[in-house]
Amino acid sequence: MKIKPMLAFFTPLALTATLVTITHTLFNAGLGRLDEPEIYISAFAVAKSLMHLFESPISMLRQTYSTLVVDQDSMAKVRRFCTWLIIATAAAFAVFIYSPLSYQVLTKTMNLSGKTLAAAVVILRILFFFPIFSAIRNYFQGILIKFKAPRLITLSTIGRMIYVSLFVLVIDRIAFVPGSALAGLMFLTALLVELSIDVIGTRILIGRPKTKILELNQLSKPEPVPDLTYRTILSFIGPLIIMGLIRSLGTPIVNAGLGQTVTPEIALSAYAVGWGLGSICISPLGSFHQIPISFMGTPNGTRHQVQRFGLAVAAFFALIIALMGYTGLGRFLLEHWIQAPAEIIEPALGVIRWKVILPFFVIVREFYWGMLMYERKTKYVSWGKVVNVLTLTGAVFAASRLNLANPALVGVFGMLACELTEIIFLFFISKYERSAYTQRSSVV
Repeated sequence: MKIKPMLAFFTPLALTATLVTITHTLFNAGLGRLDEPEIYISAFAVAKSLMHLFESPISMLRQTYSTLVVDQDSMAKVRRFCTWLIIATAAAFAVFIYSPLSYQVLTKTMNLSGKTLAAAVVILRILFFFPIFSAIRNYFQGILIKFKAPRLITLSTIGRMIYVSLFVLVIDRIAFVPGSALAGLMFLTALLVELSIDVIGTRILIGRPKTKILELNQLSKPEPVPDLTYRTILSFIGPLIIMGLIRSLGTPIVNAGLGQTVTPEIALSAYAVGWGLGSICISPLGSFHQIPISFMGTPNGTRHQVQRFGLAVAAFFALIIALMGYTGLGRFLLEHWIQAPAEIIEPALGVIRWKVILPFFVIVREFYWGMLMYERKTKYVSWGKVVNVLTLTGAVFAASRLNLANPALVGVFGMLACELTEIIFLFFISKYERSAYTQRSSVV
């Protein structure tokens, strides 16, 4: 197997993730044009991170659809399962938003107060519908990935980015609307634009997936796929839900640690802006697990070729981060594109500089995730995330006690530590599984 098919498959997914991250950076750019931008950037970062906690159970619908759907029966069962999952997620989020629990988390855990607290409450309530729309989008994108049409996902993301860009251009003219409402509406309506393009495009490009799925029965598979049951779906997605929930704890944990620093508003906003800008080069790697899932089952698929491709991808994005952190490019983007407040530019640059080693950590982790998903051993993915979040919690709160000159680095040190710990765990798990498989084969 050559690199070209992997590159052709991965590029639209990577481009989509990059555009999503650029869009998130545009959100900060828009909020940076309001009065008291550090208030709204901090409040938006906190509210969004809490919303993602409840979005996390349905964040793996793409992988569930693309992995488990092989015929009409499995398609129907996955669709019904996903519907009930969306309903349960929405109910849990509603209870959190409209109960005293959200206020306690914002004030006691996140250490918010005054205008920042008030803005975060408004944004959180506006974002109630976000997990529902996100789940529907993920479901349709799973269909597109299954039918090898990821270019449409890229198109919908471009539409979302264009919409946000226009919103940012006119945000000064609608400044009479409270900044907290603008932040929430900008985020929610952008998702609706993306969802609309995905739904309409799927109908045009694929037609009826129920009919189209019959053509996929001719695909080559390493072994016969057993009939899908709801128990099988739960055993597959259950660990991924746990993993997604644990992963979504990362940002609130980081924000909580940043909130304990001497200057929490500066730490929160500098980390959000710097990490967001650097994530333009990290987010594409989050799709790499689709490579082992999609190509290890091909006749010529090998671990070595996938690993070589992953290393090249990581090196490319690490180089771009280095250019942003160690040349004038990063400062230029912060000052002229994002228009970040002057007091957070240096701390944000520090965040970007430390992030240069992260692409290699992420690509290794994504490789192991893909292999485990391909082998339907997703329980190890969730175990790895448990190790990750425990390390993150300890590292962040230890770093927050160091009184660093750049308080935003508290989050960076925590993220690097937890990623490194997780890939070490996954390495030993993978080594153990391969050894066990070899022993079973020799016995047979």
